[in-house]
Amino acid sequence: MPRRAALALFLAVLPLAQVVHAQEPEAALTAAVAPVIPGILPAFITAGLSDPAGRVPALNAVAGAAVANLSIATPTTILTHGQHYTYTVALQDNNYTGPYTITYSLTQVSGTTTKTLQSATIVSNKTAGPGSYWVWAINAPAAPNYPGLATLTGTITYGKNVQKVSTQVLLK
Repeated sequence: MPRRAALALFLAVLPLAQVVHAQEPEAALTAAVAPVIPGILPAFITAGLSDPAGRVPALNAVAGAAVANLSIATPTTILTHGQHYTYTVALQDNNYTGPYTITYSLTQVSGTTTKTLQSATIVSNKTAGPGSYWVWAINAPAAPNYPGLATLTGTITYGKNVQKVSTQVLLK
């Protein structure tokens, strides 16, 4: 084979070989790290003013709506000391059947320590089933007097599994 033809053939095959070899490690990595799909997926946690009239939160309270809906107080991320808030956690069951518990915590980091300012069980030993959607709320004690950033976390415990959802809030 003339040198020029051999070089042309080598250059034509080289990019193909690089593509094949470049894909092999990626394919091996993808096969080795299969994603773990949770049985229950948290949708959100939110804080809103507690409704003195007791009308919200409410599920499917919009008359005439053609879809399932949720009425909650307007979500807020600035919590005022002494004010009462309702914390709402929403979740959807992917493939789990059995009991679950939902808790919340309001924590604040100071230096290298994390302090729990509030925490409680929202609901416990409720039974879930695949495809179900749940919304739970708790009227929390008054916001504590610890000005600064904090984290509001909803924790769902089911079987031996734990899923968390959180949002940052500012305490004033």
